[in-house]
Amino acid sequence: MKCINILNKLFFTGFLILTAAFSRAQQRFSITSSRENNYCNGSCSLLDNPDLNGNSAAIIFITPMKAKGINHPISAYYINKKWSVLNTDGSVMEPGSQFDIEYYLKPDDTHFVHVVSRENSAKEKSSYIDHAGLNDNPGAQIRIFQNWSPAVWGGNVNRNEIKIQYDANARKWFISNTNETQLEFPVAYNIMFTSGGPSVMNGKVDKTIEGGVKTPLSIMPECNCVIPTSLPPNGSAGGDLAGTFPYPLVTGLQANHYQAIRLLQARF
Repeated sequence: MKCINILNKLFFTGFLILTAAFSRAQQRFSITSSRENNYCNGSCSLLDNPDLNGNSAAIIFITPMKAKGINHPISAYYINKKWSVLNTDGSVMEPGSQFDIEYYLKPDDTHFVHVVSRENSAKEKSSYIDHAGLNDNPGAQIRIFQNWSPAVWGGNVNRNEIKIQYDANARKWFISNTNETQLEFPVAYNIMFTSGGPSVMNGKVDKTIEGGVKTPLSIMPECNCVIPTSLPPNGSAGGDLAGTFPYPLVTGLQANHYQAIRLLQARF
């Protein structure tokens, strides 16, 4: 009996792990706009996917695949417990328009929803994203797509094209309209990202290269080494070397002239 209980616990644990992994996995399908899936007074097409129906928390990215409808700004639109692709300018979704749908069942560390609010959009007509994975991460690769869910996030849809940039002073990414107009709020955006390469910073701020970029520190003990100011080195040689750089002569080894000669004359 004890063995059966252990097996049941292991099975349940494995099921939870698989469920969590599945919810984080990318899934996709495609749709073609038609009279059958047309909705929103003609301006949207319902996705009607069992994973997405009733799932207002899903993170969705939609890409036009066919010329019809590609010139209209689009958004994921949640209405009557179903997701749809919407022409945000209110134009009719033409039959035959095709879209690629990429989705994630729920938010996670690298897939989340950013809601433009009065608090985060007051500065310079931009909305700053405060996320642990993106703060201090100027090398992040980011994808963003509008999420209009009036029953979830509230009211508005942005009909303007947007851009996303990194503010080095604030150490955060921000969203703004390409036409420099004020962002409306509340407006929501699905965001996904992958981290860029690590940034190497030098604590010795006086050591810089052109452009003010910090030089990396070597993890080695301190030494009184002489670092050439140009390559190849030039000038007079010293120590166990004689003559001048870049072609000095070896005259000793650790100041032991005899040992150096023996080594140079050895037969290997």
